[in-house]
Amino acid sequence: MNRYMTCCVIMATLLLAAGFANAVEMETANPPTDAVWVRFMDRDLTGPQLQHALAAAAEGLSAPTRTRRSRSRASGDIVDEADLPVTPRYVQAVVATGADLRRTSRWLNAVSCNATPEQVAALEALPFVRAVEPVARGIAAGGKRLPGPPPALQAALDRGALAKSLHPLDYGASLPQLEQINATALHAEGLTGKGVTVAFLDTGFELGHECFEHLDVVATWDFIGNDEDVSTEAGDNVYQALYGTGSLSILAGYAPGSLIGVAWEASVILAKTEDLDDETPAEEDNWIAALEWAEGLGADVVSSGLGYIDWYRFEDLDGATTRITVAAEMAAARGVVMVNAAGDMRSNSAWPHILPPADGRSVIAVGACDADGGVTACSSPGPTADGRITPDVLALGAG
Repeated sequence: MNRYMTCCVIMATLLLAAGFANAVEMETANPPTDAVWVRFMDRDLTGPQLQHALAAAAEGLSAPTRTRRSRSRASGDIVDEADLPVTPRYVQAVVATGADLRRTSRWLNAVSCNATPEQVAALEALPFVRAVEPVARGIAAGGKRLPGPPPALQAALDRGALAKSLHPLDYGASLPQLEQINATALHAEGLTGKGVTVAFLDTGFELGHECFEHLDVVATWDFIGNDEDVSTEAGDNVYQALYGTGSLSILAGYAPGSLIGVAWEASVILAKTEDLDDETPAEEDNWIAALEWAEGLGADVVSSGLGYIDWYRFEDLDGATTRITVAAEMAAARGVVMVNAAGDMRSNSAWPHILPPADGRSVIAVGACDADGGVTACSSPGPTADGRITPDVLALGAG
């Protein structure tokens, strides 16, 4: 080996050693973290302080939220401790451990954060912390898309000319799915969703389609990127907005001759909560943050096509255990109609069940059927862990 080659070998060895050292140093400088909930014991308020805080919370309610809550609660119970802010000094103590704060939940009296094992230990040692638990990860719960209409649905579409003569609206290809759930009868009575606000918690929404030209959008927020853009953005999965846009069109789309939604005159609140990139799965704290946000804006109905199962067991599907189900039940207690997909996990051997929060006692769990009313091969089955029959209803979810 000549002197030049020897120098090259030495240089390469040094570079490799330096690279290894840098990798070790980076790993040490950036230890792995997990997303965790930090649940607090109380609000650190008693007596007059508590009463004053409750009065301030009631005063801060938006007019639509106040109206909706008044329909299901006595005037003196329009707010409770779950509507109060999380105690600031508790949050500051969490941040002081070095944990990276993610979300704050009034309803759960908790914060979520990214924390190392050492930071988790420090969090558990705080005297006002009730528990530190994993933040569950989620998957889209919508039914699988088929390449084309199954024979029964195609036959229904072929009857379109006759159907048009029986209905004042030109439903186009959306007629069979609306007739199956008797939505056409409601439309004939003048019920089109007008005056109702529906919040969608989903993957994203592309609003440039002609069926959304009429849409009354109250508010939008991307809980992944923390901005108002709920469409597919640079770096997003190419299918990012597929589920959300599809769900929104089924409810609120209006393009006579092609598509008419179930409640096309409803106002909508749009929350982008789920990242479809497998390497960065969305967690339930985004969903819970979006739910609290939408309730505060006056949502009457919340529609969600997402479910969260990582870290949970079937035994947790009792309607009162998973964090996301607890939040859904709290929204329902405030007069919100909670609607969630049951999921498409029927053939999943690891989890052949519904997805939280569809296990909630006050959540309407929706399964998928075909044009003949039969349950689709993928739609998640019940029962819940405590033996309740679910899902509650079926709607067309194939073709």
